[in-house]
Amino acid sequence: MDSVKDYAIFMLDPSGHVVSWNAGARANTGYEAAEIVGQHFSVFYPDEVRASGFPDRELEEARTVGRFEDEGWRLRKDGTRFWANVVISATFDAGGVLKGFAKVTRDLTKKRRVAALETEGRRIQEFLALLGHELRNPLAPIATAAEILGRGQADPTVARMAGIIGRQTRQLTRLVDDLLDAARIANGKIQLERKPVEIAPALEEAPEAFQPRICGP
Repeated sequence: MDSVKDYAIFMLDPSGHVVSWNAGARANTGYEAAEIVGQHFSVFYPDEVRASGFPDRELEEARTVGRFEDEGWRLRKDGTRFWANVVISATFDAGGVLKGFAKVTRDLTKKRRVAALETEGRRIQEFLALLGHELRNPLAPIATAAEILGRGQADPTVARMAGIIGRQTRQLTRLVDDLLDAARIANGKIQLERKPVEIAPALEEAPEAFQPRICGP
């Protein structure tokens, strides 16, 4: 137990004071044995948790049923918090008298952070998929209106504007399709296929797309 570094393993007396300290406990909390032995184990809990009486309830449940397990924030010596899985097991002598508690603490901060990032990634993917569908809905009627507006139009200015609207609507449609494809790729629902691209049409439409930025309002 003394040489284990991945887990904090230490003993508490019946009142919850630390009586032993291993290498893992030192690595996880930053306390040396001389600094922590004799102190109440609630020193590892944030102030609001100590004030609620939670550490005493942990010991009471471990004493009653033999074991208590929990996950929550704990404190290191420098005041930083880490997310811990804690198991407290009551120990009794042959006569059934409580001798103390064995406490095992695992630092799950990195695992929790990865899980949070994965959850956030899924939420972003769901948002992008929803956004793509919502943006796509009005593009079809805009494209149809532009086509009707430009069809047989005698006024060259109106015809040109209708052409610009139609082309930019198609460009927006492609962008929205790319957005939806990105969401599908992230969810493993699509495979990319490489193929040649016609560069000339893209170059012809590029000045039109950037003209407002270049010329200003």
